[in-house]
Amino acid sequence: LGAAAAAAAAPEAQAEATRRLLNRVADAAFRVIDEDGDGRLDAAEFSGAVLLVLAVANGKAAPDAPILRRLAFRVVDEDGDGLVSERELLRWVRLALEHGTAPAGAQLEPRGPFGLFGTRTLTPAKLTRKWLRAADSDGDGALSQDDFALLAPSLRVHEVIASLARRFAV
Repeated sequence: LGAAAAAAAAPEAQAEATRRLLNRVADAAFRVIDEDGDGRLDAAEFSGAVLLVLAVANGKAAPDAPILRRLAFRVVDEDGDGLVSERELLRWVRLALEHGTAPAGAQLEPRGPFGLFGTRTLTPAKLTRKWLRAADSDGDGALSQDDFALLAPSLRVHEVIASLARRFAV
């Protein structure tokens, strides 16, 4: 009976975690859409948001669209310090791999010169470090918004969010 109750609680706990994440996304989305930072959406900001939602919902949003990069940065930067740390990035790399939104073959790395010895599969932590090193322009171990813009198309945070939203009704 205890195991059955725990099994029933697991989906509820996962759904609650997803709701918290989506609430965070909603807050980050508002901060990105509110371009002038006045805490209100004017008609132009609202119209832009509606068009973005429609483009994402219809699969027509370019993964490198500036507004999607800004949204992704705000969502991934959990502590709001203006930098994405390795820990913050790792969470989203795992989600991108889990939801199949990472580029095909992202975890594969050639072994030896020109892949002479085949390939190896990178763990999410190693893939995170690889992407972080590739995008970290100043070598401080964290990504600024400009650094993160290089990774945003690969991470596809908006697709992970859409996948989570479809999985759990909120």
